[in-house]
Amino acid sequence: MKHYPRTTIGLCVKNRAETIKQCIESVVHQDYPHKFIEIIVVDGCSRDATLSIVKRILSKTDIRSRIFFENEGLGRARQIIVDESDGDYIIWIDSDMVIPKNYVRKHADFMENNPNVGIATGEQIILSNDNLVSKLEHIFRVMSLVKWRRTPTPKMVATVGSIYRIRAIKKVGGFYVRMKSGEDIEISYRIRQAGWLICRNTQNIFYERFKFNLWSLWKKYSWYGYGWRSLIHKMGYSRVLIKGFPLIGFIEGLVLSNTAYKMIGKRWVFILPLHRLFVRTAWYFGLIKAYLSHLSGD
Repeated sequence: MKHYPRTTIGLCVKNRAETIKQCIESVVHQDYPHKFIEIIVVDGCSRDATLSIVKRILSKTDIRSRIFFENEGLGRARQIIVDESDGDYIIWIDSDMVIPKNYVRKHADFMENNPNVGIATGEQIILSNDNLVSKLEHIFRVMSLVKWRRTPTPKMVATVGSIYRIRAIKKVGGFYVRMKSGEDIEISYRIRQAGWLICRNTQNIFYERFKFNLWSLWKKYSWYGYGWRSLIHKMGYSRVLIKGFPLIGFIEGLVLSNTAYKMIGKRWVFILPLHRLFVRTAWYFGLIKAYLSHLSGD
């Protein structure tokens, strides 16, 4: 008789009414035996219809689910899921993701067959919107993924689509709850330092949908920058201050635009230098804001 490890699906949400329906529906339609799955949702005090959509869909499934609330940031939200989980693994799902029905099964099987792996990431496929801002972010991510796929055992990974061994999380003391963002990169670094492997599960594909305008793109990257202050402080990763500089982003965009044009033959890719300048500026804005907040004692 096949052994099915208990697996928690962790979903941290806030104001994602536009994308949460497809996401949560893909979660409840998993072919993994439902009695071995639990869904834990942590809502960051959403002000839109996110929570009502989640509750409506979860009320129609036989998968055990629980909802919690926080207003401190992703570090706290993820640790709530760790503390409340009674499983062997946690699969982290973002609210703009869609997963195929065999996603949980493939991830759980991979971890069971590789006991030295602390984290396994899925293979991301990006679904772009029709607006230009989303297209530019889309093509940049696609080209970044081509480079990233050459590294079978990355040093650090994001939680998006990843499965974590709960024993590995607890061995390193859990998520750093004071981090509002960047908490996943930070804990993956510590898990790897503790001797666990981080691997790519290339047989497991998930989809992520981009819906950006200039303001939402600015907020996303400034949020990333805000989280990197703690990463720089805790990990000594100061060279990111140079790599993340806006002018470096502009140069990066120049290089990428030529490659992207050869790939898809669309002239709009030559706006990539401005796109990369914009997001790197947002990133630095968030980083400076974090340092000022730290100096003021917030």
